[in-house]
Amino acid sequence: MNLRRFLRALGGALLYFAIYYGWQLIVGNWASFAASWYAMMTAGEIPPAGSTEYIEWMTSVQNYVYELVMKYSMILTLVSGILALVTFFVIMKARKKRPLADIGLTRINPWLALELFALGAALNVFVTFAMSIIPFPVEWINSYVESSSVLADANVVVSIIVTVISAPIVEEVTFRGFMYGQLKGGMPMFAAMLISSWVFGMVHGDLIWFMYAFLLGIVLTYIGEKCGALTAPIIVHMAFNLFGSLTGLLGDMSETTFFILLISSGLVSLALLIHIGRSSERKIEFFK
Repeated sequence: MNLRRFLRALGGALLYFAIYYGWQLIVGNWASFAASWYAMMTAGEIPPAGSTEYIEWMTSVQNYVYELVMKYSMILTLVSGILALVTFFVIMKARKKRPLADIGLTRINPWLALELFALGAALNVFVTFAMSIIPFPVEWINSYVESSSVLADANVVVSIIVTVISAPIVEEVTFRGFMYGQLKGGMPMFAAMLISSWVFGMVHGDLIWFMYAFLLGIVLTYIGEKCGALTAPIIVHMAFNLFGSLTGLLGDMSETTFFILLISSGLVSLALLIHIGRSSERKIEFFK
């Protein structure tokens, strides 16, 4: 492995991740600042600094800011994602690149698109059901439930736009398009796949989300390589997130139904992965 190429690839990947994550921090911090300013301007008389009343007042302001930012977190995610995409586009144009074609955002066969959508749906059902029977520590489960509540509390329309459309596009462009593409230029494909998927898992924060996001990242990278288009993992990701919203609407079911859905979704996912892999003429050399 050429050290210079490795460092250049790593630096390029870090740059694109910094743009993606940087916009999230900027938008989040400015939203917190605006909420704090509004709370202070509308709070009326401010108690004397250092007094018990002042401490209670500051606590109430902080709680208000936190609740307000969490309430509009999906909109903030949408804004930061759009800003990241615009920044990526500007960088590509400045480097005289073709923003869409160079990262693989190309058309794919409609039948393949249907297969990819079915794969995303089956994967989500399997992951959701499998995760529910794994004996995670109580702390992990509580953290996961708290993180998931942000999606449940958001406006339905905004939630669908962000989780089913915006997030899959932004995350695939960032992690499979730019990060993985940069890393692959300086290290073996398998290492680039693991690193980009690990970072993809880390940005989801919660430990349970990290685990399945990491594994999903590996599957999405493989799909992108076999199909030769970033459009492919975007479709899988969209279907995965869409059915993540729908499976939450399922009511109580019998143990027999549960295990039928668990096993069948796992078998369908595996069958589709094998079929998509064998249908492609593209060969993957994981360790080259």
